[in-house]
Amino acid sequence: MRKILITITLATALLPGIAFGHGIWLAQRTDTLAVVYGHLAEDGAYEPQKVKSVVGYAANGEKVDVDVIPGEKSVGLAPPEGALVLATTFDNGFWIKDAGGAWQNVGKTDVPGGTESHHPLKFNTHILGNLAGAPWETGAELEIVPLVDPIDLHKGDDLPVQVYLHGKPFAGAEVINDYQNDAHVTATADAEGKVVLKVMSEGLNVIAVEATHKTPEDLNVDEVYYNATLRSPCRTWSDSVKRQDGFALPLSPSSGGVSIAESTLAHFGICLGGLAASDLFPVERCPSAGRAMSKR
Repeated sequence: MRKILITITLATALLPGIAFGHGIWLAQRTDTLAVVYGHLAEDGAYEPQKVKSVVGYAANGEKVDVDVIPGEKSVGLAPPEGALVLATTFDNGFWIKDAGGAWQNVGKTDVPGGTESHHPLKFNTHILGNLAGAPWETGAELEIVPLVDPIDLHKGDDLPVQVYLHGKPFAGAEVINDYQNDAHVTATADAEGKVVLKVMSEGLNVIAVEATHKTPEDLNVDEVYYNATLRSPCRTWSDSVKRQDGFALPLSPSSGGVSIAESTLAHFGICLGGLAASDLFPVERCPSAGRAMSKR
């Protein structure tokens, strides 16, 4: 696939990120696929203009237009028929902690005496369907590429991936296997940026990786922070029913293969006996307390 490069001038070497900051991924919100900004169970509001681009790809690797639907505090997406992969870029702007400890969405030049500052850039690759076994690279500054087709896998199966930073294998990358539920458990990539993960859910899985880059010559920030996620499907409960009984639940429009019953349970955050809806149907998790973190 032809790569789309986002060029950023940086001064020093990049390192694997360890701050476990915010990321983006795509998820069903009522009947609309939406860009989610958060960390663990957090689902935060954001300015729609921070979503800088959403590029769709068809099965032949050609780009397809994706309708971007700005809301008051988020962005919805309407991928066209035939879109197989969506690549989203999110620029969170400059952030600085002032002398009082509060975070402000501006650079160092606007807050004299600030104690730390960074520029968070976030990328997501969202797989909507069968990749026909071929690895897909979108050309994002930081990205996770599946080396097998995730849709052929089940919970507990091995999922080999490769991490790229500026288009090159990211040696030693710390890959977060379950970003929505346990972002502090990581696996270390080898010298080629490759690592084998376990599929955590019978449905949609969010994998993440982070990196930071010190920028001592930048007047606005001390570092650039990258976060990239891969949201991929595996065989779902309804797929299993279809294979065994010749029956499957009806699919919700624009859901990326999620059934109406599944998305309804997830939307209302139904928990049964301490189990999240995602434990029963592979869509979303029930809300839970988030963790304090920097404005990344």
